[in-house]
Amino acid sequence: MHYNSSRNLDARGFETYYFHGAGYPLAARIHRNLLSSISTEDRGVRRRGFYVIRNTRIPSVLCECGFLTNSFEGNAALQKGYRHKGRRGYRQGAYRNPREGG
Repeated sequence: MHYNSSRNLDARGFETYYFHGAGYPLAARIHRNLLSSISTEDRGVRRRGFYVIRNTRIPSVLCECGFLTNSFEGNAALQKGYRHKGRRGYRQGAYRNPREGG
């Protein structure tokens, strides 16, 4: 989990990145669960070549959980309860229920 920044101070929302195709199902599950835990703009699941997700031997994802440069999201990120909701959503997405498939 990571936080984003932008020159556009109104930028907000979550986005989740993967690189290897095998990482897409994991990224989509985590992204969906993050958004169900914290209501914000859905910036989507995207394939990008960031070093931290490209140079791995297992599927990996990078979750951008809001913009620190947005006053609302930046202040929310300072709150323990907000971070806890994000961790819970991430964890629920990362641990696949075999009955769900994918």
